[in-house]
Amino acid sequence: TPLLWTAGSTPTSIKNSGIRNSVLPRDAMGRILTSPTLNVANYPNVFAIGDCSRPKKVPYPGTAQVAMQMATVASWNIYASLSKKYSCREQDTFTLLPFSYLNLGEMMTLGTNDATISTLGGIELSGPAASWLRRLVYAARMPTPGQGLFAAVDGSSRKLARGALRSARRKSKPVDWK
Repeated sequence: TPLLWTAGSTPTSIKNSGIRNSVLPRDAMGRILTSPTLNVANYPNVFAIGDCSRPKKVPYPGTAQVAMQMATVASWNIYASLSKKYSCREQDTFTLLPFSYLNLGEMMTLGTNDATISTLGGIELSGPAASWLRRLVYAARMPTPGQGLFAAVDGSSRKLARGALRSARRKSKPVDWK
């Protein structure tokens, strides 16, 4: 029976529980050691992804970008493992895929209306335009179209409202209370 557990690598309230205190093999920093196919060493039916795992000698950056790419490979590998286990036909072959990270660049918020974006293609953008683009990329990466639309509209409407308030404050005349 498959079990999916999504959790951080450090327990928040329960002493001696969680990944750092499990029997899974870990490196000196507490990351779970995995093979290139993201299954845990000595535990072929257990997969680990994200910043709590280490599939190669030099760890990948602990970013959402890495975890999301790992999730795609791990989900296929879990499917392949289960299909192989429950297949009735011998000719069915399900190969586990190795993880290969593709650095897509970096995006960073620098306040309410400022951001910076850099990509592998050498494109760099900063300021309000980067802030809008970052919001749209974030919305596009949401799991469902509804969540993407909400992220785009919610963030954009707040940015527009803040801009309108700033503009209204600049145009308003001081009140003479005399």
